[in-house]
Amino acid sequence: MNPFWRAKNKVNTPKKTLIIIDMQESFVSSADRIAGTVCGLVRHAKKEQWPIIIVEITFSGKTLQPILEEIGPSYELVARVQKSKMDGGAEIIECIEELSWPLHTVVCGVYGDQCVSHTVSGLFENSSLVEVDVVTDAVDPGYISRCNFRDGEREVVSTEIIDHNIVLPNVWVVNRS
Repeated sequence: MNPFWRAKNKVNTPKKTLIIIDMQESFVSSADRIAGTVCGLVRHAKKEQWPIIIVEITFSGKTLQPILEEIGPSYELVARVQKSKMDGGAEIIECIEELSWPLHTVVCGVYGDQCVSHTVSGLFENSSLVEVDVVTDAVDPGYISRCNFRDGEREVVSTEIIDHNIVLPNVWVVNRS
């Protein structure tokens, strides 16, 4: 994030980056089931002034309108990343590094057993510094971790309860012993 923008807007350095994976028109049945939870995460991210990365797989339509409306046209800490396969890890890390955004990420999106899990794995493969919190209530269908033992301590899987725009985590660490 540009330090001049932060100073002008009196913003502290954000602590995390929200990553929204494949919440697109082509995946509407899965995306619709969790859109409200994802919108709750967007509200929380904006309140905390976290950057938001929208990840879209090529040729699968646009991100669902309720999510784009929740982000809004005036929120400046947003970027779009296009990917051509399930794993968008390299593209996300490139975006984060280019914009100097936090490597502590909060991940949500569709196809937890495919696109989300492959992207999380790709994040680990492309950065030894990235940390990933997967919000399982905002992933459909269920998340399947693909991280190896070495990366296990950098991956946190949590169930988030979103109530009146307040995020209350019930967190556990995935342990691969």
